[in-house]
Amino acid sequence: MDSLTRIGRAVTAIYGALTEPDAEVAWLETLRHLVGAEHAVYLCVAAAGMTWHASGLDPNLSTLTEQAIRRTMLDPTLAKAPEMAAVRLSDSLPVAQLRRSDLYQEVIRPLSGGYAVSFAWRQADVQTKIVVCRSAECGRDFSQREVALLLPALTALRAAADVRAQLRNSLSAGHSALAALDAVRDGVLITDGRGLVRFANRAAESVLQARRGLTVNGGCLQGSSMLDNAALREALNRIAGIQESCVGTAHIGEQAQRSDSRITLAIGGRSGQAPLQLAAVPVSNELKDAYGLQEPAVVWVITDQDRVAASGLLAAATGYGLTPRETALAMSLVEGKSLAQAAACMGITRGTARQYLKSVFGKLGVRRQAELVLRLLA
Repeated sequence: MDSLTRIGRAVTAIYGALTEPDAEVAWLETLRHLVGAEHAVYLCVAAAGMTWHASGLDPNLSTLTEQAIRRTMLDPTLAKAPEMAAVRLSDSLPVAQLRRSDLYQEVIRPLSGGYAVSFAWRQADVQTKIVVCRSAECGRDFSQREVALLLPALTALRAAADVRAQLRNSLSAGHSALAALDAVRDGVLITDGRGLVRFANRAAESVLQARRGLTVNGGCLQGSSMLDNAALREALNRIAGIQESCVGTAHIGEQAQRSDSRITLAIGGRSGQAPLQLAAVPVSNELKDAYGLQEPAVVWVITDQDRVAASGLLAAATGYGLTPRETALAMSLVEGKSLAQAAACMGITRGTARQYLKSVFGKLGVRRQAELVLRLLA
């Protein structure tokens, strides 16, 4: 499976867990699966106190886990990573040095840690930090390619966490939480049990207008082909509980995968375009009561992998410290444009484009355009 497909599926899973009670744990499991990490921790620190969630750690070691969190993730000398960046611990603290410390022997080693990638952000008075870990005993640190895989997934997770918080705040205040979904970059649809579209955020409206596998006919969500429509209908029936057994219909099989109450499937993907990745989850009773939705109701999260690819490239370019103009040039070259074509699109001379390219080469540590493209796509 190529990197962009893996990122697309991770982002779909992240938004697919948006309404789950233990969304934070589901998000951590997605990150672990993406890069083969042993465990991960999600930490929120506010004036009211500290909350944390973990995946892959023994629940019986919760006291030791909290001790490790306080001595590592909250330690000012170990928490200097910039915000909105995926940072390896070993880049600032060599693992050989870490393993000689009391901290490692007392709390990190018993929890099978040592190698880590962290990602942090601050929203108002709440500081959030995510750490994805491997045991230093295995001798395999996170590679730059794995860090590049994690960055767009972590960025999507941060957006999903914001939307989840807005939904909760809107519910408690009695306001419309649906308006908050316009902040989500991926498409979000809410349908009733018959597939009648009750809500679509801006990103979903854009997908429907493009008719790239999904469309609305008579107010109902449909696939653009018979196969896609059959897969959509079965997914809707299963997730909404309309049909107990899908007798006489084509099973989703290769096109969809079911996990508890969530179903994911791929729609479209013809004419050289990547398929749309869909995740269908039931609307909670709280939301149905609050917004007058009829039983049953389904949230559809739509990820356009072509757009995710562009987002992944943008995240990779940002991670290398490219300026906006350097990023625009690099992305044009990745799209297959020549240097002259890229310069024309940007409204600059070829000489200026060469200067940008020279700076990009230096920041990425490459010497040729082909190496530049491979580095950003890695």
